Amino acid sequence: MAPQLSLVARDWGGAQSLFGRLALTDQLRLSRSSRMVISRLRITDGTLAPFAQAGVGQWRVDTELMPVMPSDVELAGQFGGGVDFHMGRGAALGVEADYTILYREQHEPQMLSGPHLWATYFAARLPF
Repeated sequence: MAPQLSLVARDWGGAQSLFGRLALTDQLRLSRSSRMVISRLRITDGTLAPFAQAGVGQWRVDTELMPVMPSDVELAGQFGGGVDFHMGRGAALGVEADYTILYREQHEPQMLSGPHLWATYFAARLPF
């Protein structure tokens, strides 16, 4: 066991490590729905690297996946975790599951999402 702490800044389309390591799901940002500062605790740092994370920032509907939907930006908090599996020679698999809470006074009928969102991301890297 060698716990490591990371602080990651996520923009709509990318992620930047402020200190510590990025997760594979940060390096291959598939969703452009959040802009947050994420604090991550990596339980171990080896072949199998599980982590837990919490963040604060903003959330919106991903405008690249759904370009015709409104992109209202809302304050949000996020809790989650995942695991990175490093297979050697740069090959890796990653999974991340997040629970996002939108901070809003009330849910209007025209709002697309409820105030509680679950998301799961899978990422794979296989260099040739």
